[in-house]
Amino acid sequence: MNKLGSVGIVMMMVWVSIASAQSALTTISRIEIDGQEIKTKYRVFFQLNDKWIRAKQTKSGFLIPTELSGRESLSVLIKFRKYRLTFSGIHFSKFDESWVVGIDKKPFSTDLINDNDPTLIRQLYYIRFDGARESTILVVTKKYEN
Repeated sequence: MNKLGSVGIVMMMVWVSIASAQSALTTISRIEIDGQEIKTKYRVFFQLNDKWIRAKQTKSGFLIPTELSGRESLSVLIKFRKYRLTFSGIHFSKFDESWVVGIDKKPFSTDLINDNDPTLIRQLYYIRFDGARESTILVVTKKYEN
């Protein structure tokens, strides 16, 4: 094998190892309030021990920090405008799907609430995970203290 061929193989091996070490891209396809898409900048953070670390963002989403790979589930904080949306226990497989992040204001959508007394709910927000086969939704409700 000539020198040029050896260099090409080594460069390819280095590129493959760099590509496999990079984080997977999670796409946020839409941010919405009351079902209406809004155009806004957002920031994504992950909880690592007791600290929040900022995710590297791309044009269409974010990358999971490499120090979090191998975990079964992650806690995420998404900030935009005046909102701070915290989601706990998101299974690692959901980061391969496209996300729609939303806030539902009063009166709350009956599709999103599963509560006997919605008057106690002060905030409702969600992530809809659009997978290849189906969509699932994670809804978080914050209630007024009694």
